[in-house]
Amino acid sequence: MKLCPRCESKGRTIKPVTLEAQVVPARLDQLGEHDGWRLCTSESCEVVYFRDDEVVVLGETRGVPFHKSEDPQRLVCFCFEHSVADVEADVAENGTSTIQVSIKAECKAGRDDCERKNPQGRCCLGNVGQVVKRAAPDDAAVADAVAEFGYSATPLR
Repeated sequence: MKLCPRCESKGRTIKPVTLEAQVVPARLDQLGEHDGWRLCTSESCEVVYFRDDEVVVLGETRGVPFHKSEDPQRLVCFCFEHSVADVEADVAENGTSTIQVSIKAECKAGRDDCERKNPQGRCCLGNVGQVVKRAAPDDAAVADAVAEFGYSATPLR
């Protein structure tokens, strides 16, 4: 099944390493197979991961996926522990995000561990880009950042 059994939203495949790192031990012990799990992509559904009719819900995971919360203190980068509020303040102060540049450099240097640390099981730069784009004062600031730092605030897919 590729759709969440609760909300019928599309699921995105995650690797066993993500499930094993993110699900709290008591719940993980109850899960039989660690292959074939998916991330529920709905923002409003309590299901984080699903496999067929089996689900792992919010509260049974170590972290809350970025897309499952609107709290400005929620992490957008789990590897380097940057919150949405951190990125927004960075953009407000600098007109662009030095945090985004830093994350990109850390990832390039191999110091990230997205599959384990990010509940989405993938790189956060797409989510960071969304936060930067929403926080950017205008399109000119984004264009300046691209010219100065060589990155785009467009989310990665």
